[in-house]
Amino acid sequence: DARGGEINTIDGRIVYSPLEFRSNVQTYLVSSLSDQSALELQTYYFPGWKYYLDGIEVKDYKLDPLLGRPQINLSLGRHELVAKFTNTPIRNLGNALSLASWLAIIVIMLPWPKNFHIKNF
Repeated sequence: DARGGEINTIDGRIVYSPLEFRSNVQTYLVSSLSDQSALELQTYYFPGWKYYLDGIEVKDYKLDPLLGRPQINLSLGRHELVAKFTNTPIRNLGNALSLASWLAIIVIMLPWPKNFHIKNF
């Protein structure tokens, strides 16, 4: 796409309209004017991205071999395309460890009671 749009047409004829564009969710209304079309989202793939076409997860997408951008096939007609960035198991673990660390820091930083002395142990 010479304009640097959010979607490149790989095959066929496609018209799209962005409905939502945030860092973790992208939603488009896409019309394929050809029996078979293919598009490429201009967001680099990273583990955790999931793609949905008309509410059904797309599992058979390809990645551009040079830049790693997802390429999705479309049939004739009007479709809603949603790209969502979700957590992976390792990200969930990292979030839990971060939360535990922050809680530990808060507990440590709380003022000790005035009558508490280490020699009481």
